[in-house]
Amino acid sequence: RYGVNRELDPADKKRFGTLQAAQVYFVNRLWTDMKKQAPQSRLIFCPTVFTTDEANANPEYMQAMTNINAEILMYWSGPEMLSPTITGENAREIAKIYGRKPFLCDNYPANAIYSWPWTPIMGPLQGRSNDLSGEVSGYIANANFQWNISRVPLATVAAYLRDPAKYNPERALASAISEFSPSQQPAIRLMVDLYGKGFWGDGTLYPRGFPPSDA
Repeated sequence: RYGVNRELDPADKKRFGTLQAAQVYFVNRLWTDMKKQAPQSRLIFCPTVFTTDEANANPEYMQAMTNINAEILMYWSGPEMLSPTITGENAREIAKIYGRKPFLCDNYPANAIYSWPWTPIMGPLQGRSNDLSGEVSGYIANANFQWNISRVPLATVAAYLRDPAKYNPERALASAISEFSPSQQPAIRLMVDLYGKGFWGDGTLYPRGFPPSDA
């Protein structure tokens, strides 16, 4: 399983007491030093707690995060680690907790979440509302381990970001496939047929016979 370390070394625990206190000190110190070296710098920080569900379950940790300099961007992956939907309202909710607009790190089409990243995820982006862009400070998509084949779902992410109001998943998928050479397109369509028929939360993301054993 992939995750973020939640334990301090003994020396750091003695000095700071809590993980959140150590993180606030380190990130603010890093930001101060970065600004001295390069005033135009930007810093994006991924907190240990980076979903709304976890934020609501860890109020003391999240209260400490509001002490991080307001210029520092903070990662958020949505309501859940693998979010079927992410809306502007979801972003506004976490912004109240973060004390700033979140920087969305969308875990689609990431396949490293499970212990079997040999299975690519090929379908188009879905479930992202057209008012989301105005409520986040940025957006990054977490790709498959198979970087080359990630071109297909990531192209649909790009189509959504270009025009959220007019985004159509199926049209975006067809356009992504058309970017491959004619000789490659039949194989890409076969892969999409096998690995691109569902989305997080709908129970159809994975092909028959390959359910995630640790989901």
